[in-house]
Amino acid sequence: MPTGDLPTFVDLVIDELRPRVWHQYPTVLPSGATVTATQFNPASRARFSAIVASPPRAMYYAGSSREAALWESRPLRDVIGIGGIVPLSRHQFRNQRLVELRSLRPLRFVDLDIKKARRMVATIADLDLLENLKQTSKHERTHATAAAILALAAARGIALDGLMWRSKQHGTDTVFLLFDPPVRSADLEVIAGTEIALDDQEQAWPAVDAALAQASLRRATADDAAGDAVAESP
Repeated sequence: MPTGDLPTFVDLVIDELRPRVWHQYPTVLPSGATVTATQFNPASRARFSAIVASPPRAMYYAGSSREAALWESRPLRDVIGIGGIVPLSRHQFRNQRLVELRSLRPLRFVDLDIKKARRMVATIADLDLLENLKQTSKHERTHATAAAILALAAARGIALDGLMWRSKQHGTDTVFLLFDPPVRSADLEVIAGTEIALDDQEQAWPAVDAALAQASLRRATADDAAGDAVAESP
């Protein structure tokens, strides 16, 4: 039976993949430190972060599509589109980049999809809890589960590279979460010609608009603002 927020895992189903993924990242941190496209985050407390694992792991968050990477990152993950319109500005994407990468070696993942999770957890209560953890906005609740999966893998002599699950924000595509160790930045390669500067409107808006369109949303335009002003005038 689950204990608190920790499902009981009795087995692991390992998928070995060499995925191509998309990753959104800041080029500069608030501290002024620069970030590269393949750099892992040792301080992340995002969903299924392994910050409480032994040893703690740095993490790398990516999506199976350009749209999934955008939806899983700010600002898109925080938007609500009243009337199907989303107000966005270039400033919200300041210093953000979007890039496609490939894995240079096979990576071992535990897929948390419900069909595979049925083979890994002890009870239906554990399965329900795992489904809840994939949706909760309280990411700290998920950290013990990541640590437990990594501990079980280590006990079985498996160097587990990451987790994968269906994106909460996108709905159909996949989130890939890589752990360092064992994955290193050198295991990832940026695919030439794919990087998009998200604070450059000419580069960014086509990608952002395509992501919004998947949710039947669109960016607010100057015409929308003018229409609102007319509607509100006496």
